[in-house]
Amino acid sequence: MIYKESMLRKSGTKTIIAITLAGLLTGCSGMNTRENSGTASHTSDSAPNRPTEKDISAAKKEAAQLSSQILALSGLHGKVTEPGPGFADDNQVERGYYISHDWAIYDLPNDKLKTGMDNLYRSLPQNDWRIVSYAPAKSEARQLQMRAEHTRTHHLVLIEWIKGKSPGDGPGASDTPEIGVTLTSPAYQAPKGTDMNKQH
Repeated sequence: MIYKESMLRKSGTKTIIAITLAGLLTGCSGMNTRENSGTASHTSDSAPNRPTEKDISAAKKEAAQLSSQILALSGLHGKVTEPGPGFADDNQVERGYYISHDWAIYDLPNDKLKTGMDNLYRSLPQNDWRIVSYAPAKSEARQLQMRAEHTRTHHLVLIEWIKGKSPGDGPGASDTPEIGVTLTSPAYQAPKGTDMNKQH
């Protein structure tokens, strides 16, 4: 089943712009939150072949809970961007949709953020997450990326440690260290009678 993934990009005011993409979890090019270059997306071999029927509000709540779990497992206490989980149509399925949640934790030094990434690498597998990859991005920024799949819900997550602006970065690069998180649900199907136009 193909998932749609959101790419994080930031402005100096901590605005997060979600861009939906499609592709593969394994063997994809690295995502770069600093520069508008490259694409990324993924699939999950273990996800159901047909969308699960789920109420949209319940799906948003589940995504928010998973994001809260990731934050807690990081052990970090910094500032967190505020936007909650978002909704997007999946036109391949009648009443189809998916949920994405893009957020970041910042206002912490890089040594703390490194500890947060180490905590996640150690703790996620103990909490129903399967680490798919953990390596620097294939980009000029070379930010450290972790990709994981939740073994029960089949949500996918991309976690990136952005160390801040470095020599050679483009003008759109972030100058603030952060850990950025992109959480994406599998495709769902809203129950019959759901007015999809009211979800936007």
